[in-house]
Parts: sequence; C-alpha cells; structure tokens
Amino acid sequence: MPKIVDHDLTRIEIVDAAVRVIARVGPQRATIRLIAAEAGYSPSAPLHYFGTRDALCEFAFQHLGERSICELERIANDDSKTIGDRLAQLVKTIFERSVGDLFFARLLLGMLLVGGDNKTINAIDRKLHADTKSLFVTMLQRAIDERAIPVSIDPETEANLILTLADGLVATVMTLGEDAETIAVSVTTVVIQRLSLKAEAHS
Repeated sequence: MPKIVDHDLTRIEIVDAAVRVIARVGPQRATIRLIAAEAGYSPSAPLHYFGTRDALCEFAFQHLGERSICELERIANDDSKTIGDRLAQLVKTIFERSVGDLFFARLLLGMLLVGGDNKTINAIDRKLHADTKSLFVTMLQRAIDERAIPVSIDPETEANLILTLADGLVATVMTLGEDAETIAVSVTTVVIQRLSLKAEAHS
C-alpha cells in the first residue's frame, strides 16, 4: 500500500526547520542542504515544495508572522480575563517576542542584504506591523471605554509607541548583545506603569 504523504505537514516541517537554521546561522548561511537535513528530508524536498531558497524564507517569514498575530488575538479575545489583564499580557507578550525570537529581524535584514529590496518580505513585514498595531489600537480603545486605563491616552499614539519600543529592543539586542530577558522585563514594567494598569496583571 503506497505511503500517504501529508504535504501541508511536510511544508510546515520544512518551514520550521528553516526557522531554526536561520536563527542559528543567519539567512546568508542557511543553505537548502542545511534546512533539508534539519527537517529530516533530502535536499530536493525544500526545492520541490518551495522552488527556491528565497521563496522558502519568504514563506517562513509569513508563517511566523501569522502565528504571532494568532497568539496576540488569542490573548485579546480571552474573555475570562479583564480588559486590563489582557492588555497587560499583550504588552508583555510583544516585548518578550521581540527580544526572545530575533528570527524576524535576522531574516528581514539578511534578505535585504542578499537580495536588495525584497518586495515580498517588505510587504509581509508591513502587514504584520499594521495588523499588530490595529489590534493594540482596538484593545487600548476598549480599555479606555471600560475605564481600565486613563482616558487621556491616545490609542493610536500609544500603539505606535509600543511597536517602536519593540523594534528598538530588537535592534539593541542584535547590535549590543544586551540581555534580552532583562530588557523585556524593564520595558514591559515601564509601559505597564505608563498605562496605569495593575502590577499583578503582568506578573
């Protein structure tokens, strides 16, 4: 009886392997052979499913972006918690993600260095940024409406500030090699205090 191959699962396994390899050696040194070996497939498998190494990297970037948004949406829609607790958890999560998983920054930088202006990667990055900002603006407005944070806070400005801080954290860790966890905790605490949320909400 012929073996049944789950092609969607195979694609995800190859993508996850690409993420691990790129995080370990950088996009420039992440060869098809290394990615295939990490995934446990022959070198022909990634090419069969994605065509080129750059196409695989682009898919990996999009896959992680979508997974990240899904995680943030899960937190935002958790009705078992107060709006203040959810907002605090969102702040904590985005800063931890920014410095704890540098794959996005490394891949974006590497693709631009290797291929110049990669329109696909740039478009994915812009959409991820826009979706994340939209979620934060919505949650901040809900928190204001429910009097969980000061009414003086402007959701658009605050969302831009949070995302700018997250981008800055990535740059700091990548260029200066600062301790990621310590930075994430410090910045999370500052933003939580700025929003006047309860301290226990992000413990």
